Amino acid sequence: MRRAIARPSQTNSLSIDLFGIPDPVLAVLNTRASGYGDACRLGQKAAELFAECLRSQPHLAGTGRLLAIAHHIETHDCSHGIAVGFFDMIDKLLLRNARREAAFGQALAGLLADGQQPPRQSPAQAPRALHSKRLADSHRQGVS
Repeated sequence: MRRAIARPSQTNSLSIDLFGIPDPVLAVLNTRASGYGDACRLGQKAAELFAECLRSQPHLAGTGRLLAIAHHIETHDCSHGIAVGFFDMIDKLLLRNARREAAFGQALAGLLADGQQPPRQSPAQAPRALHSKRLADSHRQGVS
């Protein structure tokens, strides 16, 4: 009697299908583009929609959605350029967020070094508020 042995690629592809791609993202990924530049723009739009889905539904983070999107792009007839636009925008969004977090960390460290209390805002709002407070403090010190 012969035994069937599944190859790793066959077993892993099943787990990707367990997690759905958010509908707005999937709709953009399946849109036919008129050219490479248009496909890149569609990919960027899909990445922005994906980021918005994660912001509005943070429980989706870490559930393999990005892997499912990459698998969909690779295995379906998506326009040439969608993958480039999508992952280019994902890179930009990651970098933008990393810079925002770094600015928040630096501003928070400066406040703590001055003996002040940290703000009660979210990290996304706090860098702007901390920067404004530091400008006001430095202006007051320069004027007096």
